[in-house]
Amino acid sequence: NVKFLLSQVSDLRAVPNQAVDFVMSTMALHHLESSAGLQKSFVEVNRVLRPGGHIFIIDFSRMKNSINMEIFVRSVAASENPVFQNDMINSMRAAFAPEEFAQASHVLRDRMIQISRTPFPAIIVLHNQGKLSISPEARKALREHWRRLPRQQKVSSFMLRVMLGVDFW
Repeated sequence: NVKFLLSQVSDLRAVPNQAVDFVMSTMALHHLESSAGLQKSFVEVNRVLRPGGHIFIIDFSRMKNSINMEIFVRSVAASENPVFQNDMINSMRAAFAPEEFAQASHVLRDRMIQISRTPFPAIIVLHNQGKLSISPEARKALREHWRRLPRQQKVSSFMLRVMLGVDFW
């Protein structure tokens, strides 16, 4: 069963305790105002996630200097228009440092999470260790959905598959 809910990730009071099997956030947490907001968000994720539930969070990671940010953006988004590139740079400036992710995610320590860097230096991934089990029906639906995704979303979903040990082929 899937239910959509519009809410702030730092305030999920509409969701009961331990009611969620899977929490996923892609490129959204850098919009939070502070590392305190990030920690509050992880407290809420921990509260709503059932025991044995899975977490997959991927977001920008703050780079050490703006020159590296610009080089990174120009290399990965070279074909995008300048407005998109500028927005990406601003998002990277707003991102949390890996140390802030580690500190804020401490509330998830009992969930066997790990924080991983990707081949892209400006991307950080937080996820559970272990594999996620998927029924044959869900596997087929995921495979069909994946085939229809635009190229860039296929790259993100590939990282999800690798990090969670999910293979729907």
